[in-house]
Amino acid sequence: MKGFRYSIAASLFFMVFFPTFAHSSTSSCALYLTKDANYIYSANLDGGSITKIDAQSGKKIFEKVLGEDIRRIAFKSDESLYGVTDYMGNRVIFLDADNRVVKEIKTKNRPHAIIHDKKNSSFFVSVFEDGELLVIDDKTLEIKKTIKSLKTPRGLALSDDGRLLVSHSMIGVVSIYDSKSLKLLKTIKLHSTQDKDEFVSQGVPRLLDDIEIKPDGSEAWLPHVLWNFDHPFQFQSTVFPAVSVISLEKGQEKELELNRKHLFKSINILDNINKTMIVSNPLDLAFSGDGAKAFVTLSGSEDIMVFGIERSSGFSKKSRHRKKSKVSGSGAKAVHIFRAYPNNTNPRAILLNPNNNNIYVQNASRLDMTLLDNGGSHPFARVTMLKDSFAKLVENDPLSKEMREGKTLFNNANTNTNKTTPMSGDFWMSCNSCHFEGFNFTNGFLFEDSVYDKSKRANIGHDNIKNFLAKEPLKNYVIIARDTQGGMGADKKANLQLVNPDNMPKELEQKMQSLHSYITSKENLPYLSTWIKTDRGNESYHPEDWTNSAKCKSCHSDIFEQWADSNHKNLVGTNPYYLVLENLAAKTEGEEFRKWCMGCHNPSALTSGVAKTTDTMNKFFDKGAKSLVESLDIHGNKELEEGVSCITCHRIVKVEDTGGNAGYTVDIDNREKYRFEDSDSKLGQWLSHRLINSKPKIHAQSYMKPVYKEPVYCASCHDEFSPALGSKIVSTFKEWQESPFNNPDDSSKHKTCIDCHMTYMKDGKFAPQIGHSTDGGKLKKDVKVHYFAGSNHFLSGLKNKEHEDQTLQLLKTSAKLDVSVEGDEIRVGVTNVGAGHHLPTGVADFRELWLEVSVKDAKGKTLFESGKLKADGNLGEDARVFMKVFGDDEGKKVDLLFWKYTKMLSDTRIPAGKRREEVYKTDVLSKAEYPLHVGVKLNFRVYPQWVTDAVKKSYPQLPNPQVIEIGRVEKKFNGDNK
Repeated sequence: MKGFRYSIAASLFFMVFFPTFAHSSTSSCALYLTKDANYIYSANLDGGSITKIDAQSGKKIFEKVLGEDIRRIAFKSDESLYGVTDYMGNRVIFLDADNRVVKEIKTKNRPHAIIHDKKNSSFFVSVFEDGELLVIDDKTLEIKKTIKSLKTPRGLALSDDGRLLVSHSMIGVVSIYDSKSLKLLKTIKLHSTQDKDEFVSQGVPRLLDDIEIKPDGSEAWLPHVLWNFDHPFQFQSTVFPAVSVISLEKGQEKELELNRKHLFKSINILDNINKTMIVSNPLDLAFSGDGAKAFVTLSGSEDIMVFGIERSSGFSKKSRHRKKSKVSGSGAKAVHIFRAYPNNTNPRAILLNPNNNNIYVQNASRLDMTLLDNGGSHPFARVTMLKDSFAKLVENDPLSKEMREGKTLFNNANTNTNKTTPMSGDFWMSCNSCHFEGFNFTNGFLFEDSVYDKSKRANIGHDNIKNFLAKEPLKNYVIIARDTQGGMGADKKANLQLVNPDNMPKELEQKMQSLHSYITSKENLPYLSTWIKTDRGNESYHPEDWTNSAKCKSCHSDIFEQWADSNHKNLVGTNPYYLVLENLAAKTEGEEFRKWCMGCHNPSALTSGVAKTTDTMNKFFDKGAKSLVESLDIHGNKELEEGVSCITCHRIVKVEDTGGNAGYTVDIDNREKYRFEDSDSKLGQWLSHRLINSKPKIHAQSYMKPVYKEPVYCASCHDEFSPALGSKIVSTFKEWQESPFNNPDDSSKHKTCIDCHMTYMKDGKFAPQIGHSTDGGKLKKDVKVHYFAGSNHFLSGLKNKEHEDQTLQLLKTSAKLDVSVEGDEIRVGVTNVGAGHHLPTGVADFRELWLEVSVKDAKGKTLFESGKLKADGNLGEDARVFMKVFGDDEGKKVDLLFWKYTKMLSDTRIPAGKRREEVYKTDVLSKAEYPLHVGVKLNFRVYPQWVTDAVKKSYPQLPNPQVIEIGRVEKKFNGDNK
């Protein structure tokens, strides 16, 4: 009671002598204090509910379960209506003053922030993953407008003069819109910094969240981290906490670069042993009513930081005469870090009561609220604890105890928790500092922001891991916490015993099991090595849930016939190369590592609980999916179809740009079905087909999604990286993004994956096929064919020559050759004119593309040769090859073990639209009898002979792939070399 009496007295003093500014700016938040300051509403994050509590006593008034992850809450100005965002449920939910749901609006992926605009009678909502801003009428509750924004819109704030501020979390940008006209006024890219000293705060701003506007409206503050991924991870390097400041002078909005608050070793606040205090993961921020102080939640280190702020406005002309700070930012200074904050809480949202000194902090891990006292307005006032657990926000945690502990560990950088086995050293960083909110589409930004010389280091992830997490994940988690985050005793200053992952304490093993449960949860990595997700999470499908693709033949006969002999259909059991590599991966890294392969190659088996791919090489030469059709006739839908089936591609309901590795979600359950659709009887199937044909719209909606036309859909499997290690093995999507083929502003030049790989070819040119995708359906001018022509003509060609022809025609459009002779030099140019990515791409460490050159004199005598095959079928050492060569840490070729690649030994491929010149020097030309006849071939072989030889040890019936000539130039040179 003594603390409360002091708080009341201090607040009266504060209100009398330091009145608040009159302002009406608003910011997105998970907490809302009612106008009378009597009650607090909380959006309870993954607690899935909203709660109303008494602001004085903490007593719960009510709790209402609404969804999966309720992120932010915003009230209409008269408090007659409020809205919340369901982040994982992809909804905005509106409730009336009696807390009854009055409207649900379905959104795209991950709606995050919501605020209300009284002047324009609107709610604004940011859709984080899909880059949208929704404008919702606050009367009709209908979407008035959808604005396509820059990537990853996150926090929202509205100034009192009607400017809407949007933080873009993963690209370090703030957009400013006019809230009335919705016109984009300005984008501000937060500055990046670099320093030779890797342990100085620096990098690119990332993980921006909510924005807070100062009470006088002069500035906006944004907590975030800095990523500095230009060197390997090391303790207290690469990730740094910061707060950036933007001047809101109208028409002159800009970042105040010198005012950035660098929070890593740049704040003169010492702990009890006279050491500079380290903090991590700044998340939310609130200003005192007079703007003299700012309070920041540090969700990783579990602290509250207090800034003392100069009273002069951000617009003041005098500000330019201030002494400039070199490290921690001008205009404000950190004056206090409240380290006595409760452990294992993960503090997030923060709210100040304008009528007293109360600070309310929402704890994401404990699903409760802590009450603090801000100490008043005196410059030397300190934050103190009033009540550790002021209010219990969630009655029944939807997560299991184990899952909650695992998620807490994932977000924790508080060295005071788990004191002998901390996840982080010296409060520095958590798993969440890089893997933002778990494992999702933000993973792709780790690749974008990691700038390494691949010839020295290609892996952007964790060093020292064993078997790519597959064999013993719990031990690997200890290694990651130790070697990346300085935890587990790695911080030498902590004087802790270094944890041995091979002999960890039982208590730690249990904690790592909890962490594993979170990492392999439905929204993260259910299969650990691969990023594939299903609507069922870890629960397996039944084989009969997967519709046999032969069923599709009855209505889509042409499409089925094309797919039946394609490489998509024959990816696994009848692909000897794949079988050998999956088995080799399992042998070297453990059986669980098969999942990495199966996520793209065999998703139906993986998600049905099948541990390994079934060898069906006895059907290697089957044509037209003969065995599959027979299986349907004999067994109905009871036998599991392996490979990439019709259902696999056409029931992908979401794609995340994770960098590859099956970054998609497949859902074969949640769709509207027709009667008799699952019947195995002939009559039932006949009736089902008639019902589908009578109302085909529902069927089409179930199996066709807008994302299927987007390149990122293909990228989910046609980009690839090594799990945990993070070496980018295949980068086809990024190559296309950076190519002249990615030109959406010019439709004559813009070409996506399906424009080349699903368009019919005739006489060496694209010739869109006029026909029917559905038997008896409407005539289409461009039926997207399902040969999936790419580079592997060989395996599909063994079954169907039309498939091979389509692929060879496409290959032959890719390159143009030129040749010249200058003195003793033969110069050969190869220009990538037709491929919308590097040439070659895909598994370019296995593809062979090379020049074969010959020079003959006037009598036909061969003077010079290069690029001939040796007697054993392998390329000669003199061949000029366009491919990637992968190596390990010691610079040795990894050969078949491509997932172990950590250094790029060479990459001689040709980017889209670029020319590469090869120069051959020889002394025979000056003595030759002219004219010279120079012949150049551009040859291609889908697998090198040494790879085929390795596969033939297991499958001797495999023929050798032939060498294909995809380009040729012959030229005669006279003595003047013309």
